[in-house]
Amino acid sequence: AIEEALNLLLSNTLLVHQHFRTSGTAQTFTKEMGANFKTWIALFRGVNMEAGQRTLQQIPMGELRAVYTQMGFKQVRTLHQQGSLVFESSLPRETIDKKMGDVFAGMHQFRPYIFLYTPEELNKVFTSNPFEAVEGPFNNPRTISVFFLSRPPPSPDLDKIKYLQKGSEKSKLWTGDGPPVFYLSSSEALKKSRLVNNVESCLGVTATIRSLRIVDVLLDMAK
Repeated sequence: AIEEALNLLLSNTLLVHQHFRTSGTAQTFTKEMGANFKTWIALFRGVNMEAGQRTLQQIPMGELRAVYTQMGFKQVRTLHQQGSLVFESSLPRETIDKKMGDVFAGMHQFRPYIFLYTPEELNKVFTSNPFEAVEGPFNNPRTISVFFLSRPPPSPDLDKIKYLQKGSEKSKLWTGDGPPVFYLSSSEALKKSRLVNNVESCLGVTATIRSLRIVDVLLDMAK
């Protein structure tokens, strides 16, 4: 009973947040750090990943907070072991991406693909989700996952996606206004999905996965 109530609470929270973020009344992403500073959300591919995508490297997030703070980023914060950072910087996107990648590679001999978004871009991903947070049995809320894509897929293999997709899954490729993403809604654990580990090969682009709940939390952290 407790688990059912918790699942319902989390799902309802997503629905409420999606309504307010869509209506524009949830938050305005402003900082009191000067006009030159912007908030950024960095998603590392293959670092401390959620279940459903292969982890290439396990890194203590405290280590990342420390090293990127030393680099000059402000208010660096992380979310547990999710491979995600929120921080402020006055540098342009391309410079941030290169500096973060160079430092990480120097420390771990491994250069992850880093997805960089502004809060406005991530909010667009959250509000463009085409699926309801809860469908099906009361005690089995659907999990909504977001695959962030390095670029719009030039020739996605939709037939392969349809073949791999189970009856308990729904998916949607989004390449409209905002960052390109691939949404996956499922009522089963991601580790049981044939599609999850084949999204990159189906779409022909680099991708990293986060749950919609994690996206929601990251947006709150970016306030």
